[in-house]
Amino acid sequence: MKNENNWKWQLENRIQTIGRLKEYVELTEEESERIESASSRFKWSVTPYYAGLMDRYDPNCPIRKQA
Repeated sequence: MKNENNWKWQLENRIQTIGRLKEYVELTEEESERIESASSRFKWSVTPYYAGLMDRYDPNCPIRKQA
């Protein structure tokens, strides 16, 4: 059962790839390159809820910049 309001569901379905992140935001080429570079050294993830708060088209969105 899908329950997006459940914190366990959010953690189990966290976004961990650029491809999946692109379902939520239109990444610039620079953003994609930076994420790939950081991914070689660090693990990262974003919950679907948090990704949904990002402005899809604005690379200067404060929430997007934090993630």
